[in-house]
Amino acid sequence: MSSTLKPQLERLHTELVWLHTRWINYRQLLAEGPEQVGLLNCVAPSFFGVIERVMRDDIVIGLSRLTDRKRVAGKDTLTLSRLIHELHPADDRTLAIQLRGRLKEINAKIKDIRTHRNQRVAHLDLVAAIPAVSVVSLGFSRQTISEVLTMIGDFLNCLQVYFGNTPTGFDKTYTQYGDASVLVSQLRRLPPRRTK
Repeated sequence: MSSTLKPQLERLHTELVWLHTRWINYRQLLAEGPEQVGLLNCVAPSFFGVIERVMRDDIVIGLSRLTDRKRVAGKDTLTLSRLIHELHPADDRTLAIQLRGRLKEINAKIKDIRTHRNQRVAHLDLVAAIPAVSVVSLGFSRQTISEVLTMIGDFLNCLQVYFGNTPTGFDKTYTQYGDASVLVSQLRRLPPRRTK
């Protein structure tokens, strides 16, 4: 592995671990079913509504950032395509071909997430901001986010294994210092709210 590729791969590895950590917390807090959503709405509906949007948008930005082009607005970026660019053209040709194929699949899967990022998170696209139809769909699901995270992990692991390193189980990221499930367990201990 080249001296320029190694730190880039390590940094993207760390970025993906943190992205998985945030996604695990999102799911633990907001995707455990209607009973838990009811609990959050009973305790602090406005707060948890804000948290849901902020966490979702943060995941959207994180996934989009990892899959951006290797140059954006005239600046070099640390992305999956940058890793392919850093491979040795002759020695790593087969790996580069394989990774380009994987990246093409990732880009196809992430298309709606990136559109959401571009139209509603990073920019306020006029047509997206004031739609003709009153109900606006995100255009992607939690399942899509999980699939993209897995695909990016497989991409990075392909590089890790090729260069003789152990693959990482990104989806097994352990949140040891009190994750969203701890918060929910504490909320369940609160006395029921009295209605006026």
